[in-house]
Amino acid sequence: MVCRAYFNALMFDPDDLRGMFNSIRLRRRTRTYFMLGASLGPILAISNPADYIKALGILINEYDTFMAESGNKTKKPFDLDFLQVFDTFCQITVIMYTKLADSLLSIAITQSAFDNIAKIDSQFKKVIGTVTKELDELIKNAITKELQLIDPLDMASPENEINTDWETSSIYK
Repeated sequence: MVCRAYFNALMFDPDDLRGMFNSIRLRRRTRTYFMLGASLGPILAISNPADYIKALGILINEYDTFMAESGNKTKKPFDLDFLQVFDTFCQITVIMYTKLADSLLSIAITQSAFDNIAKIDSQFKKVIGTVTKELDELIKNAITKELQLIDPLDMASPENEINTDWETSSIYK
């Protein structure tokens, strides 16, 4: 089995990852990330920094409204690959933050602009944080399984806990 690195964390087979991220809940979320990422494209073309920040704020307000009212009622045009959508979404987000940072250097920041930027940042951190937590859990489970293969003791069992305090361990006395 040939493995490729995903998110520079652990070597997973791409087909195994697709299996882990294949659920109805994730299909809906994939479409939502796709729509949010696709909506960022035209905004990235805005050259005026103040208009750029304002447009991002409007997009986040629309996203919040969409999630509150109809996030679960999206029409399914076709199946999307979660990993591909999320990877592309992260790349677009990096471009968005880079342009946002450049914009901050060229305009005077008002309280309104600051509040807008804070809301934008909070929402994007929430989106990416959700997936990061899920990936952390997958990685933790994968590492635990691998360690159990090489450890004769069951690491998941509290009665088989290994004493890691080398000075007080009875094995070394």
